[in-house]
Amino acid sequence: MRYASLALLLVLTPLAARAEERVLRLGDRLPFALVVGTPTGESAQARSSDIIRLVSEEVRAHTVFNADPLEPTLLAECKGRLLCLVQKVVTAERRPRYLLVISNVTRQGESDRMTGQLIDVDRASDIVKRSSHEGEDWEAEVEASLNDNSTSTGRTNVSGVAEAERVIKEWFGQRFQPVLEEAGYWEAWGELVIETSLEGLEITIDGAPVGATAAGDTRVQEIRAGSRTITFQSPAIERFDGTVDIQRGTTVRFHPDISTLSGGGSIRTAVIIGGAVTAAVGVAISAIAIGRHSGGIQTYCFQGSTLGCSAGSGFESTAYSPSRADRLEPVNPSGLLLLPLGYSLVGAGAAWSFGSFFSSEQDIPWLALAVGAGVGVAAYAVSAAASVHAPGASP
Repeated sequence: MRYASLALLLVLTPLAARAEERVLRLGDRLPFALVVGTPTGESAQARSSDIIRLVSEEVRAHTVFNADPLEPTLLAECKGRLLCLVQKVVTAERRPRYLLVISNVTRQGESDRMTGQLIDVDRASDIVKRSSHEGEDWEAEVEASLNDNSTSTGRTNVSGVAEAERVIKEWFGQRFQPVLEEAGYWEAWGELVIETSLEGLEITIDGAPVGATAAGDTRVQEIRAGSRTITFQSPAIERFDGTVDIQRGTTVRFHPDISTLSGGGSIRTAVIIGGAVTAAVGVAISAIAIGRHSGGIQTYCFQGSTLGCSAGSGFESTAYSPSRADRLEPVNPSGLLLLPLGYSLVGAGAAWSFGSFFSSEQDIPWLALAVGAGVGVAAYAVSAAASVHAPGASP
């Protein structure tokens, strides 16, 4: 019976499952236009590509924007006039919220002289719209107003990339931060943790796809602060739409009340119930096998018998009959092994029922079904292999 004990031990080993946490990033960043020009055309101590990279890093590290570099020829085309630059960026396919104009005056053998000017594109566009557009001086008046409403830096000498990095950090930390912070764009990310046991639900926030839920916590980072519409979709659920108030610099936990559709959930329930019934039938068969066993049977072997003579022990088959011993007939002919059948059914049923509890409600518990079938087949196969009669010697 040691094989039966081994099979039952496999069945009783718990099926462990750990809650999963998944990290997603919405990264709903806005465009931040950037144009860098060198009016003199001389070689710079800090190249335009280095300046663009340094500004892009600061923008990404501290704001909700992505730097969108513009063609440097734009400055020459507009002759440095803000009105011309604003008119060009407001008609862009992805209209930026801000425009940063950097002018790097270079002279051979001298340090670069770098200046920056941050323009609020929406405010600048409004200034242009409200202007009269009449008279010879209207453009000059608008240009002066745009300069007055921009955030400018002083001219700073830059002797190399390291110096340019220090200057750009100072610009953002001292000049641009107050402006961007007041508008709600400086380090304005919040975080959302979605709590659900349903795995694979498609998440969209304000219509932007984010990813899919895990069976546990799903952490969504880089969400701009404010009221956000969140949607969950899957063939297994009813579409869910909700609103979440994201707070700047904080984590909001959200537990959506999602209704599952019939399908995977009903199959999961059927597997749980079916597994319990299968295990109960196995217990009954095992009890019958143990109850019908007779320990007082004596067997005989006749010398010269054409039936042969064997000795050994094995599990009793479904054709087992102690009364055949009196007629000198085999009491345990070939057939389905009763006790192994019983505890194999117990093992399979228990694995199906208990394993299904660790699957998501809307999913078909394929793993539990596979494990249960494997346990049942393995338990019976091992027992059948051990139940082979060994040949004996004739007296």
